[in-house]
Amino acid sequence: MHTRMILLFLFCVASTHAQELKYPLFTIDPALKKDAAAVLRKYEFSLEIHSLHSETITTRKAVTILKGDAAEMANAMVIYNNWSDVERFEGAIYDGSGRLIRKLGRKDIQDISAIENGILYSEERAQVIRPLVPAYPYTVEYEIRQSFRKMLAYPTWIVQPAFGVAVESATLRVDAAEGLLPRSRPMNLPQDIITGGDGRKTITWEMKNIPALTEEPLCPPVTDLSPLVMFEPAEYDVKGYIGNFSSWKSLGAWHAALNEGRGELAPETITRVRSLVDGVDRITEMVQRIYRYMQSTCRYVAVNTGISGIQPEKAETVARLGYGDCKGLVNYTQALLRAAGIPSFYTLVRAGRDAEPVQADFPGDQFNHIILCVPAGSDTIWLECTSMRQPFGFLGNFTDDRAVLLVTPEGGKLTRTPVYPKTHNTCARMIRTTVDSQGNATVSLCSEYRGLQVEPVWEMKYQDVVEQKESAKNRYKIPGVTFKNITYDTIDQPLPGVTERAEATVPRFASFTGNRMFLPLWLFMDSPGIYPKSDSRKFDFIRTFAYMDADTLLMDYPAGYTVESLPSPVSLDTRFGKYSMKAESNGNSLKVIRRVEMEKGRFPASEFSAFAEYLRQISKADKSKIVLIKTTP
Repeated sequence: MHTRMILLFLFCVASTHAQELKYPLFTIDPALKKDAAAVLRKYEFSLEIHSLHSETITTRKAVTILKGDAAEMANAMVIYNNWSDVERFEGAIYDGSGRLIRKLGRKDIQDISAIENGILYSEERAQVIRPLVPAYPYTVEYEIRQSFRKMLAYPTWIVQPAFGVAVESATLRVDAAEGLLPRSRPMNLPQDIITGGDGRKTITWEMKNIPALTEEPLCPPVTDLSPLVMFEPAEYDVKGYIGNFSSWKSLGAWHAALNEGRGELAPETITRVRSLVDGVDRITEMVQRIYRYMQSTCRYVAVNTGISGIQPEKAETVARLGYGDCKGLVNYTQALLRAAGIPSFYTLVRAGRDAEPVQADFPGDQFNHIILCVPAGSDTIWLECTSMRQPFGFLGNFTDDRAVLLVTPEGGKLTRTPVYPKTHNTCARMIRTTVDSQGNATVSLCSEYRGLQVEPVWEMKYQDVVEQKESAKNRYKIPGVTFKNITYDTIDQPLPGVTERAEATVPRFASFTGNRMFLPLWLFMDSPGIYPKSDSRKFDFIRTFAYMDADTLLMDYPAGYTVESLPSPVSLDTRFGKYSMKAESNGNSLKVIRRVEMEKGRFPASEFSAFAEYLRQISKADKSKIVLIKTTP
């Protein structure tokens, strides 16, 4: 028995030593663990371009998950469609010491729709592995190979896909047949190394030991900071649509070819459109009537079919079905305008409030959304066609102030969407408050929002009364507030407006100490927030929204009290904005005038502490209180 136990022990030891240890935690440089929730141990990405109609992508990746907030980095997804095949998708999980926990393969793969929210039908699907591992740290390794019969766009290689991810080793290799080497734009990494042989060209990049990026308040997106390489093809040939993306003009011409012949309308639709604008002389009014007709008869539904989901559905199909995606609805609206003799331009845009800017000197398909541009004499009307409630001619911060590509008969033309300056983004608020002797308050509120400031409240008009009151409570965040009446009136113009009127009660509005009553100022006013100062900040900070607030507070307090102290006047003037506040009393009434201006822009890291101090002083002034003292029993 004793001998058998010894032999079993020796067998186990031998097996352990024989087992290959992969990616043990102790081999990671301690410097890479600093501020890291995950470490990419290996990231090998290979793009092989065999011909105009054949490509292969191979990815070999291993990531060590150190903390739970990086658990999603352990997941893997492969999107495929009718033009591609997943040839290999497998992996393995290792514990912190590098021992194999288990292999990942076909039984671990879920096959799902690639786009589930709001989709009607999509040709794209996704294979997904989401491993469940009970303890940290652990490492997940994947190998993925996918072949394509034609890629519409080459992927961008991003070394650090998120904040908190360090990199041990990353390699990119692009191998192309003669004449098919794509244009590349390296950012935040060394120059590429070009080698060649056998009539082919190869580009390689290699990076090692990259510390994690730590996210900071208002910092640029990770794609602006991480090493990455963008690619654009030299030539395109997609189902006979041949194009060259070396210039914005040629890219626009390619999209024009895709759209050709897809703007026809049935005779009855044309007749309907012409009756809408009959007798109307102003182009703006004609466009508005047609836009309202489109909004009232259609709805947005994402449809990802056809040529990789980039060719719009035919206009008459959208008219018949009553729905479409951004491409289809823009193409349909363009057809309606054309029926009324009004030209317009199908427009490509990279949408999103925090979307990274288009690289204007690197032509290519850097866009994810379609809007419509309508020239109208000295003005230009911009139409967002996917929202059935969008104010006429208003883009909002989803597509404002950015480069876009107009698809014109002469080809693509790069231009910019409108900027909404702070003088357009305003809120004028009148707050009338009456405080009783128990410190409870009744409030009458009137807020007039314009420009980008309407976006949080525009949809309130379409809610029922219960929803409106609940939304107002969530927005103002005042303890115990009850809204009794609330209404919303809107101005439906390119510079939209919303007027909010409300009646509310606030219990324990005032606080007491002895014979003193303390009245707050900041309730119902919007605060720009605060951030801690940082003398060690690394990255620039970005403000994407400029605005102006003008608040007037009129407050009546109960008889038997008199003002003991008022907040001192405050006046701030910085490059980040301006602020002023002044309080005065008259009899049993108080008046507070408050003004806030905030600028937009990209500011250097060295100025963040000054910006934080500006916000701190605003917060301090807003939180100051008026002190009353009781003069009669």
